[in-house]
Amino acid sequence: MTGTAADAALDEAVRIHRAGDLAQAERIYRRVLDDEPGNARALHNLATIRVARGQLGEARRLLEQALAQAPDWAMLHMTRAGVCLALDDEDAAAVAYGRAVELDDTLVGAWADLATLHFDAGRHEQALDCCRRALALSPGDPGQLHNLGAVLIKLWHVDEAMDLFRRAAARPDATSQVLSMVLYRLHFARDARQSEILALARRCGRQLTPPGILPTAPPCDPDPARRVRIGYVSGDFREHALAHFIEPLLIHHDRAAFEVHCFDTSPASDRVTERFRGRADAWHVIREMSDEAAAALVRQSGIDILVDLSGHTDHHRLGLFARRPAALQITWMGFMNTTGLPSMDGIIANDILIPEDEAPLYVERPLRLPDSHLCFDPLMPPLPVGAPPALEHGQVTFGCFNRLDKVNPVVVDCWARILRAVPDARLMLKTPELDLPPVHRRVSAAFAQAGVDPSRLLLEGGAPRETYCRAMSSMDIALDPFPHNGGTVTCQTLWMGVPVLTLKGREGMIGRYGASFLRAVGLGEWIAVDEDDYVRRAVAHARDLPALARIRSDLRDRLLASPAGNGALFVAQLEDALRRAWRDRCASASPRP
Repeated sequence: MTGTAADAALDEAVRIHRAGDLAQAERIYRRVLDDEPGNARALHNLATIRVARGQLGEARRLLEQALAQAPDWAMLHMTRAGVCLALDDEDAAAVAYGRAVELDDTLVGAWADLATLHFDAGRHEQALDCCRRALALSPGDPGQLHNLGAVLIKLWHVDEAMDLFRRAAARPDATSQVLSMVLYRLHFARDARQSEILALARRCGRQLTPPGILPTAPPCDPDPARRVRIGYVSGDFREHALAHFIEPLLIHHDRAAFEVHCFDTSPASDRVTERFRGRADAWHVIREMSDEAAAALVRQSGIDILVDLSGHTDHHRLGLFARRPAALQITWMGFMNTTGLPSMDGIIANDILIPEDEAPLYVERPLRLPDSHLCFDPLMPPLPVGAPPALEHGQVTFGCFNRLDKVNPVVVDCWARILRAVPDARLMLKTPELDLPPVHRRVSAAFAQAGVDPSRLLLEGGAPRETYCRAMSSMDIALDPFPHNGGTVTCQTLWMGVPVLTLKGREGMIGRYGASFLRAVGLGEWIAVDEDDYVRRAVAHARDLPALARIRSDLRDRLLASPAGNGALFVAQLEDALRRAWRDRCASASPRP
């Protein structure tokens, strides 16, 4: 079988392949190869079947055979790049994608994938160029708009990135994946309102909910006092910022009252995963499962309360929650905003994060804790807490160790006003983005334009966690960004004895993180109500070095004695809230047949 006959057979095999009958398609591809061993098209298509079956090494071998016959076929290089990526050979993937676009510069997918490779490798300028090319080839594509915005925000073009994110979300063809990514990004927008986030979340929730799924809870065993099976679903059971808040949970749950299951959607396991696994009553890896299969597993496991720890962040499984597998479903921790899902019953917060008058801005019913909304574990041995550096150096050092995408032009203006009012002070910023020379230059230029000599800035890049925490001791006063406050960074800073000045946002949970943590440790005087108050308090605190020394001497102890740092206290409060919600659910429940 050669020539026209082979082409006709391959056309038929492709039709069968697309219909899902891989076995029959493979038989035809093999018949063609028996007669024509170097048929590049048959080799390529057979390789895609190997990919579908997880036989990546064999797929790569077939593609290399095909490339020997058709070295200038762009799609072969693109498919080979995808296989190399799946085999974690990112260098080979980058070369293959590069060759694909050399041969055919109209391949949108190749440009987009090449952008992701460059971005993940820290080559952000190259990623930016690839994203622009992909968008030019597919103008208005929601995914490409988002991807370009993701690179721009990494390069500290925050406002330009936000415009792209909103354009992506406004498209009627935006997928739930794009909407989830934009929902997360909107927390960094200086002008985002909770009503905007709620509307977008509802739209995403409708997309995630399969037709015919009822938002009502399934039947359960309505015994309010029995031992409850609680399931935590997260993509962050690993080395991740959320691990600091998950650890106390797994350690301190009352096992007589709660049976703890973890449903792991993390992309990979590490030493933190293994430690967490040993602290759960049951561990379920669902990263490769469909939402339907994962929902069936939740039901089979008899989970009463299912808790989402990811929201609209990476590796979330909101599609699982949309299928309503548990009697009570709650969101918490990773996203700290409404999911928009009709099937999500509650959201864990406190009276600072969601006051009574703002409850209508959330799909879920707030389950309010009496103190902190999270509990922090440093996950490392205690580091020494020294005296305020201003006592030794004679000048106050303000600082912020948060991600730079939280630092918008309004924040820069506020910090510049503080530095102008305290002329001998300096500002320390430490974050991985400052390892990028163009970002370093943009930050210096922004403060220079705001009237601050760049010599007063200490701009440092990323560092390992212990080095990073030790560097916090170089600050006298930490400045919390807004509207997206720090979370893990704020807790690490308090643990190192450094007080944090925060601005309590007008609305939305993410802008009130700082206020929640600071109230828990008794630092109410460090919570500002507006930008002018933020500047005034910063200047006043900088002029009272004895007070800074007093705070530094006992701040760690205050954190560790409060529910924000004491796991036993916090989990007891959390369990009270969960038990109340469970009693309410039981009171309205239909019993299992």
